[in-house]
Amino acid sequence: MSDTDKVVRFADMRKFENKGNVLIIDVREPKEIAETGKIGGSINIPLANLENALKTLTDDEFNEKYGKPKPALDFPLIFSCKMGGRACKAMDIAIQLGFKNAKYYKGSWTEWEQKLKEN
Repeated sequence: MSDTDKVVRFADMRKFENKGNVLIIDVREPKEIAETGKIGGSINIPLANLENALKTLTDDEFNEKYGKPKPALDFPLIFSCKMGGRACKAMDIAIQLGFKNAKYYKGSWTEWEQKLKEN
């Protein structure tokens, strides 16, 4: 898979926002999200907690903690953060854990907020 296959763009994110066919995971710290907001339908799992959440939590624990079903290894995941760096790291962690459809939103919150203001 090439790097471009792993990157999600703004137009695609608009299609995925608030849909159940993909899980958007914001890996910023809760304080950052409280200050800025988040992409609709996304859940927050800080990068430091990601491996534990995806690997160790049971299905019930994940659902209780994050309000969404724990994704299967073939379920599409999209990671976002502030500018894309942490999201890319999160994608790499997910791929190492066996998640086959992990991608990241390169523009992340910075681009999201800017594009929404433009429209």
